[in-house]
Amino acid sequence: MGNFIRISRLAGKVVFDFSMINEGDKILVCFSGGKDSFVLLRVLKYLKSRYKTNFELKVFCVNHGFDLNFSENVREILELEDVEFEIFNSQISFILEGQLKIKKFRPCFLCSRMRRGIIYNYALENGFNKVALGHNLNDAIETQMMNMFFGSKISLLKPIFLAENGKVEVIRPLIYVDEDLIVDFINSCKFVPVESVCPLRVEDSKRDYFKRMVADLKKKNPQIMENCLHSFSNVSELNSWDFKKD
Repeated sequence: MGNFIRISRLAGKVVFDFSMINEGDKILVCFSGGKDSFVLLRVLKYLKSRYKTNFELKVFCVNHGFDLNFSENVREILELEDVEFEIFNSQISFILEGQLKIKKFRPCFLCSRMRRGIIYNYALENGFNKVALGHNLNDAIETQMMNMFFGSKISLLKPIFLAENGKVEVIRPLIYVDEDLIVDFINSCKFVPVESVCPLRVEDSKRDYFKRMVADLKKKNPQIMENCLHSFSNVSELNSWDFKKD
């Protein structure tokens, strides 16, 4: 329980720093069945119970269509969470498999794009003004390293931004949270993530490399995560995490 309180406090700070949640918000919580989205849901439920601000939550899960048991496994988890949810059975697997018969390409990028499109369109069509994603601090650090070393750019993983449709805000309440806290909490509550069985998934060797690098740096300098977090808001002349102003 201790780690969950720490995670919730960090998420609460993110929400405050960036004015993420406001009176009357309708938030669509993206759920993949993995550890981050599970903790995201638990944290938002907790904040909702503690905040005076009134906001709505609904969980939305995109079934890519690769695993015949996916929807059932996700449903078993969400039915225990006492929250409104919907599982969308998409055609992503059929589209990707069809395209791969025509030409070779990295399917993960197209898959991610189609999934985002489904989520943003659903939010817009059903009156949700915000979409919540479960990215954590490690994701932000690894993404920045990949962008710098392989993309030749400074492009940060933003805590809050406007979706491609220009009408729905995307929020990342776990962006201050070290992944180790999430893993510890998941282990303590014995949550079993829904395993990804995508047969087309391409291993992201670059991200895995930086994940190992961050883990090694943490052993040498326990302050590395906090230092990285502070650095994101100390480069305003480039592209910083400027706190959202009223």
